[in-house]
Amino acid sequence: MNIGGALEVTYSADLMGRIDEKGFVSYVYSADTILGRISAKDVRVVDKGLMLMEDVFWDYVHDPHLLVAGGIGGGKTVFYVLS
Repeated sequence: MNIGGALEVTYSADLMGRIDEKGFVSYVYSADTILGRISAKDVRVVDKGLMLMEDVFWDYVHDPHLLVAGGIGGGKTVFYVLS
């Protein structure tokens, strides 16, 4: 019933959620997130907002608050956007 964290480490994936259904539990993971990372020098503002990963954008105009969380050594970086 509670092996989500162990599977997260085993498969090097991020546990996104847990679904309890009749008789079984499903865990939802996001895998290969490392492949979508970009370097800090590649971060730029595009039409969708501030590019954080290849397919992840932060629309700071409509959602001005952002919380970045992750494990130690996970590559968290703080960006100050001046407009």
